Amino acid sequence: MNYIIFILVISISYCATTVKIPVVKEAPPGFWEFMQGGKDIGIHVYKKNDSTIDNYDNIQKTIHGAILNELQRKRYFRIVDVSARSVRLNEIAFAQKIGLTKDISKELSIDGLLFIEIPGPPSWECKSSIVVRSSQTCAARNDQGKCTRYKTVSYNEYVKELIYVVYAKAKLVNLETAQSKEYTNSEPAKITKSSSNLTYSNCPSEQEGFNKALEVASASIGKNLSPEMEDYEVPIYENSAGISDNPKKKGSEIFIKLRN
Repeated sequence: MNYIIFILVISISYCATTVKIPVVKEAPPGFWEFMQGGKDIGIHVYKKNDSTIDNYDNIQKTIHGAILNELQRKRYFRIVDVSARSVRLNEIAFAQKIGLTKDISKELSIDGLLFIEIPGPPSWECKSSIVVRSSQTCAARNDQGKCTRYKTVSYNEYVKELIYVVYAKAKLVNLETAQSKEYTNSEPAKITKSSSNLTYSNCPSEQEGFNKALEVASASIGKNLSPEMEDYEVPIYENSAGISDNPKKKGSEIFIKLRN
């Protein structure tokens, strides 16, 4: 009677789920020394008194919304609705006028304020250019319809490039330490359209340019003033041992005897 002993290493399947733990993916240089762990901030968008911006109210709301969405996407700051505390803000402003000192951080229950200044109206320009392109086309075919000779054909491609800038200046103030970090966006968004027909060669619309430039501005402000979070998934095992102390041990040895 012969016995063959097989050593099988099989993975044991536990009934498991995962817990997502937020960890920092990246952060602006010097951020931790600057904010010192503060996460609750308010956002205030304004323009200079001497600035003339057409349709300012709509632009203000749009820029505020874009920056708010970007900060929420990054998931580090907890955004406090400062507008809901307008009464308290007016009290602080009045107290300051008569020489009283108020701790804004405690009065508003926030760690910082992000001031967004709109220094000027958006700007844009449309640039035109002509690109000469070439392609291969059949010049002769045989009786079976197979191409036997090719020739190079050149043609003009009419290119329109819209360059659009949404100007925004952001200043994040730590209300506890009075330190601040500042970033001004002047990075343009570029949208290109091309056509082989000059008649149908039109520049991208201003609305397209504004939307793209708004994305660029809000992303730049977020990148320079806010950390970005990501999820680290940790498996949680539903057995009496809890989370394994030895995650490298993924199986157990089982000896099976098989008779010939």
